[in-house]
Amino acid sequence: MRDKIYNGWSIKFKKNIHMYCHSLTMEKGNAVHDIPCEDLPSSFRLVGIWPYTLKLSSARYEDLLRGLRKWARHSGLRYRIYTSRDKYESNSWAHKITKQFSRLFRCFGLTKKSS
Repeated sequence: MRDKIYNGWSIKFKKNIHMYCHSLTMEKGNAVHDIPCEDLPSSFRLVGIWPYTLKLSSARYEDLLRGLRKWARHSGLRYRIYTSRDKYESNSWAHKITKQFSRLFRCFGLTKKSS
């Protein structure tokens, strides 16, 4: 499989190396990072990616995220990139609809606004 370069990161992705787990490796210079990545238990066929679990400096993490976001947009996958334990970014239409309903419900006072 040929590597693709995004924001200077060489990215390798291989689906289903073990059941629902995938191999996602990002390399830049001498740094190589294996990012936890697997199918999420949902009916929307989403791939969950957890870069926040890597122990990186803030600057290195943001640089890695820029490359990962660009790769994810071009990957053809529906994804969730978990930028922290409780926050993620997604290209899934289901996520976008849920986010819009959340805003609508908050406007009408139907849910508490999260802080």
